[in-house]
Amino acid sequence: MIALLAGLAGGLIGGTVTAWVVLTVVRREAERHWRREVDDLEQRAERQIEALGHEVEERVKRGVVEGVAALPSAETLRSTRSAAVRAAGEIVGEGLSGLLRGPGNKRKR
Repeated sequence: MIALLAGLAGGLIGGTVTAWVVLTVVRREAERHWRREVDDLEQRAERQIEALGHEVEERVKRGVVEGVAALPSAETLRSTRSAAVRAAGEIVGEGLSGLLRGPGNKRKR
């Protein structure tokens, strides 16, 4: 009977040790596999981010160049400014004329 118990105990201990060894080996291999997968994903993500960064940079440069090219010329800006100054002068002049004439002296048009 003791021999039977000793055999069962030995089998349990041997099975437990074997299971522990197998689980340890499987866990280590799984960690190596997933580490390689994660490293690969990180590298691909970095390449994608770099490519996206270059694309954004090119589009911004193109937008700035197109925006600067679309700016009006100096002559156009001068004539627009002159027209705005004339219009403002006329508005101020009409307002001052109305104030100086008084309420009873309306200007006929």
